[in-house]
Amino acid sequence: MSAPEAEGLRASLERLVAEGRVVPAGADAEVRTGCPRETEAVGFGLGLGAFPGAVLLLEGPLGSGKTALARGAGVALGVRDPLTSPTFTLLSESAGRLPVFHLDLYRVAGPEELRAFDLVEVLESGGVTIVEWPRWLLAEPPGGALRVDLAVLTPAERRLQVRILDPRWEGWLARARRNAAA
Repeated sequence: MSAPEAEGLRASLERLVAEGRVVPAGADAEVRTGCPRETEAVGFGLGLGAFPGAVLLLEGPLGSGKTALARGAGVALGVRDPLTSPTFTLLSESAGRLPVFHLDLYRVAGPEELRAFDLVEVLESGGVTIVEWPRWLLAEPPGGALRVDLAVLTPAERRLQVRILDPRWEGWLARARRNAAA
Protein backbone atom coordinates (compact mmCIF):
# COMPACT_ATOMS: atom_id res chain seq x y z
CA MET A 1 0.00 0.00 0.00
CA SER A 2 1.44 3.36 -0.91
CA ALA A 3 1.19 6.10 1.69
CA PRO A 4 -0.30 8.62 -0.80
CA GLU A 5 -2.94 6.10 -1.85
CA ALA A 6 -3.90 5.39 1.77
CA GLU A 7 -3.97 9.12 2.56
CA GLY A 8 -6.25 9.79 -0.40
CA LEU A 9 -8.67 7.07 0.70
CA ARG A 10 -8.59 8.36 4.30
CA ALA A 11 -9.46 11.84 3.07
CA SER A 12 -12.28 10.50 0.85
CA LEU A 13 -13.73 8.52 3.76
CA GLU A 14 -13.60 11.56 6.05
CA ARG A 15 -15.29 13.67 3.36
CA LEU A 16 -18.11 11.12 2.97
CA VAL A 17 -18.69 11.22 6.73
CA ALA A 18 -18.43 15.03 6.95
CA GLU A 19 -20.91 15.47 4.08
CA GLY A 20 -23.42 13.20 5.82
CA ARG A 21 -23.32 10.53 3.12
CA VAL A 22 -22.72 7.82 5.73
CA VAL A 23 -26.07 7.48 7.46
CA PRO A 24 -26.14 5.21 10.50
CA ALA A 25 -29.23 3.03 10.87
CA GLY A 26 -28.71 1.47 14.28
CA ALA A 27 -25.56 -0.60 14.00
CA ASP A 28 -25.98 -0.71 10.21
CA ALA A 29 -25.39 2.12 7.75
CA GLU A 30 -26.29 3.40 4.31
CA VAL A 31 -23.60 5.11 2.26
CA ARG A 32 -24.00 7.02 -1.00
CA THR A 33 -20.97 7.35 -3.20
CA GLY A 34 -20.55 9.46 -6.31
CA CYS A 35 -17.59 7.75 -7.97
CA PRO A 36 -15.54 4.54 -7.80
CA ARG A 37 -12.89 6.27 -5.63
CA GLU A 38 -15.50 6.99 -2.95
CA THR A 39 -16.71 3.37 -3.07
CA GLU A 40 -13.08 2.32 -2.66
CA ALA A 41 -12.84 4.69 0.35
CA VAL A 42 -15.76 2.88 2.03
CA GLY A 43 -13.87 -0.38 1.49
CA PHE A 44 -10.82 1.28 3.02
CA GLY A 45 -12.90 2.10 6.11
CA LEU A 46 -14.14 -1.48 6.31
CA GLY A 47 -10.56 -2.73 5.98
CA LEU A 48 -9.44 -0.47 8.82
CA GLY A 49 -12.24 -1.88 10.97
CA ALA A 50 -11.55 -5.52 10.05
CA PHE A 51 -10.30 -8.09 12.54
CA PRO A 52 -8.93 -11.65 12.33
CA GLY A 53 -11.73 -13.84 10.97
CA ALA A 54 -13.66 -10.93 9.43
CA VAL A 55 -15.77 -11.76 6.36
CA LEU A 56 -17.02 -9.12 3.90
CA LEU A 57 -19.96 -10.36 1.82
CA LEU A 58 -20.38 -8.11 -1.23
CA GLU A 59 -23.59 -8.42 -3.24
CA GLY A 60 -24.74 -6.29 -6.17
CA PRO A 61 -25.13 -6.28 -9.93
CA LEU A 62 -22.22 -6.25 -12.37
CA GLY A 63 -20.47 -2.90 -12.29
CA SER A 64 -21.87 -1.86 -8.92
CA GLY A 65 -18.47 -1.46 -7.24
CA LYS A 66 -17.82 -4.74 -5.44
CA THR A 67 -14.23 -4.97 -6.65
CA ALA A 68 -13.60 -1.27 -5.89
CA LEU A 69 -14.83 -1.90 -2.34
CA ALA A 70 -12.55 -4.96 -2.07
CA ARG A 71 -9.60 -2.97 -3.45
CA GLY A 72 -10.07 -0.29 -0.76
CA ALA A 73 -10.21 -2.93 1.97
CA GLY A 74 -7.00 -4.41 0.58
CA VAL A 75 -5.23 -1.03 0.81
CA ALA A 76 -6.28 -0.65 4.46
CA LEU A 77 -5.11 -4.19 5.19
CA GLY A 78 -1.65 -3.45 3.76
CA VAL A 79 -1.92 -5.55 0.61
CA ARG A 80 0.92 -4.47 -1.67
CA ASP A 81 -0.71 -5.03 -5.08
CA PRO A 82 -4.26 -3.82 -5.82
CA LEU A 83 -6.90 -6.50 -5.39
CA THR A 84 -8.51 -7.50 -8.66
CA SER A 85 -11.48 -9.73 -9.21
CA PRO A 86 -10.43 -13.41 -9.16
CA THR A 87 -13.35 -14.36 -11.45
CA PHE A 88 -11.59 -17.19 -13.27
CA THR A 89 -9.60 -18.58 -10.32
CA LEU A 90 -12.39 -18.18 -7.72
CA LEU A 91 -9.89 -17.45 -4.93
CA SER A 92 -6.80 -15.30 -4.57
CA GLU A 93 -4.69 -14.84 -1.46
CA SER A 94 -2.70 -11.73 -0.61
CA ALA A 95 -0.36 -10.89 2.26
CA GLY A 96 -1.08 -7.86 4.43
CA ARG A 97 -1.36 -7.06 8.13
CA LEU A 98 -3.74 -10.04 8.02
CA PRO A 99 -3.93 -12.58 5.19
CA VAL A 100 -6.60 -11.51 2.68
CA PHE A 101 -8.63 -14.12 0.82
CA HIS A 102 -10.65 -12.71 -2.09
CA LEU A 103 -13.34 -14.91 -3.61
CA ASP A 104 -15.41 -14.06 -6.68
CA LEU A 105 -18.25 -16.54 -7.04
CA TYR A 106 -19.92 -14.94 -10.08
CA ARG A 107 -19.25 -17.89 -12.38
CA VAL A 108 -20.05 -20.55 -9.77
CA ALA A 109 -23.12 -22.52 -10.85
CA GLY A 110 -23.69 -24.21 -7.50
CA PRO A 111 -22.17 -25.08 -4.14
CA GLU A 112 -20.52 -28.24 -5.49
CA GLU A 113 -18.03 -26.07 -7.42
CA LEU A 114 -16.73 -24.69 -4.12
CA ARG A 115 -15.33 -28.10 -3.21
CA ALA A 116 -12.19 -27.22 -5.19
CA PHE A 117 -10.83 -25.60 -2.03
CA ASP A 118 -11.51 -25.93 1.69
CA LEU A 119 -13.86 -23.03 2.35
CA VAL A 120 -13.99 -23.73 6.09
CA GLU A 121 -10.20 -23.57 6.26
CA VAL A 122 -10.24 -20.19 4.50
CA LEU A 123 -12.94 -18.82 6.83
CA GLU A 124 -11.15 -20.09 9.93
CA SER A 125 -7.67 -18.97 8.85
CA GLY A 126 -7.61 -15.84 10.99
CA GLY A 127 -7.39 -13.70 7.88
CA VAL A 128 -9.95 -11.44 6.24
CA THR A 129 -12.18 -13.06 3.63
CA ILE A 130 -13.81 -10.88 0.96
CA VAL A 131 -16.54 -12.59 -1.06
CA GLU A 132 -18.09 -11.13 -4.20
CA TRP A 133 -21.37 -12.79 -5.18
CA PRO A 134 -21.68 -14.81 -1.93
CA ARG A 135 -24.95 -16.56 -2.89
CA TRP A 136 -23.32 -20.03 -2.92
CA LEU A 137 -21.14 -19.53 0.11
CA LEU A 138 -23.21 -21.00 2.94
CA ALA A 139 -26.87 -21.25 3.91
CA GLU A 140 -26.10 -19.08 6.95
CA PRO A 141 -23.60 -16.23 6.98
CA PRO A 142 -20.30 -17.28 8.56
CA GLY A 143 -19.06 -15.86 11.84
CA GLY A 144 -17.30 -12.53 11.41
CA ALA A 145 -19.62 -11.47 8.58
CA LEU A 146 -20.63 -8.03 7.42
CA ARG A 147 -22.80 -7.74 4.30
CA VAL A 148 -22.69 -4.87 1.83
CA ASP A 149 -25.48 -4.67 -0.74
CA LEU A 150 -24.51 -2.34 -3.57
CA ALA A 151 -27.05 -0.70 -5.87
CA VAL A 152 -26.46 1.38 -8.99
CA LEU A 153 -28.38 4.68 -8.74
CA THR A 154 -26.88 6.48 -11.75
CA PRO A 155 -23.86 5.71 -13.92
CA ALA A 156 -21.68 7.30 -11.20
CA GLU A 157 -23.70 7.01 -7.98
CA ARG A 158 -23.98 3.94 -5.76
CA ARG A 159 -25.94 3.13 -2.62
CA LEU A 160 -24.21 0.77 -0.20
CA GLN A 161 -26.31 -0.86 2.51
CA VAL A 162 -23.92 -2.06 5.22
CA ARG A 163 -25.45 -4.76 7.42
CA ILE A 164 -23.65 -6.05 10.46
CA LEU A 165 -24.12 -9.81 10.86
CA ASP A 166 -21.52 -10.29 13.61
CA PRO A 167 -21.34 -7.99 16.66
CA ARG A 168 -17.56 -7.62 16.28
CA TRP A 169 -18.29 -5.26 13.37
CA GLU A 170 -20.27 -2.87 15.57
CA GLY A 171 -18.49 0.45 15.67
CA TRP A 172 -16.58 -0.27 12.43
CA LEU A 173 -16.85 3.34 11.28
CA ALA A 174 -15.60 4.73 14.61
CA ARG A 175 -12.69 2.24 14.59
CA ALA A 176 -11.92 3.09 10.98
CA ARG A 177 -11.84 6.80 11.76
CA ARG A 178 -9.55 6.23 14.77
CA ASN A 179 -7.24 3.99 12.74
CA ALA A 180 -7.23 6.46 9.85
CA ALA A 181 -6.09 9.22 12.22
CA ALA A 182 -3.30 7.04 13.68
